[in-house]
Amino acid sequence: MDLTGIFFNFQMITPESRFFDEKVSSIVISGTEGFFGVLANHVPFIATTRPGKIAIKTISGQEKFFYLTSEGFFKFSDNTATLLINSVNTVSPDNFAGNLRHNPQEL
Repeated sequence: MDLTGIFFNFQMITPESRFFDEKVSSIVISGTEGFFGVLANHVPFIATTRPGKIAIKTISGQEKFFYLTSEGFFKFSDNTATLLINSVNTVSPDNFAGNLRHNPQEL
């Protein structure tokens, strides 16, 4: 069974490192115009992001959660998603489901 059309590459890049670089099945990101979701084979687009939540579903079905602590830029093209961001924190599923504060130190 060919699964290439179900997954896409997603990278979160900070000035210090490539924070996340995996094949994923979906992502939901906090954009400046509201939350947006991306699946494989989405139409190409560019968006700005704001501090807030990110939910990622990996190819193994695991969910990973992060919190953007600054604004950034998101691009999707050729089944590759790239998020350029100044900083990002990992968030536990318990904190993700609740109301996150804008201060990442409180996570």
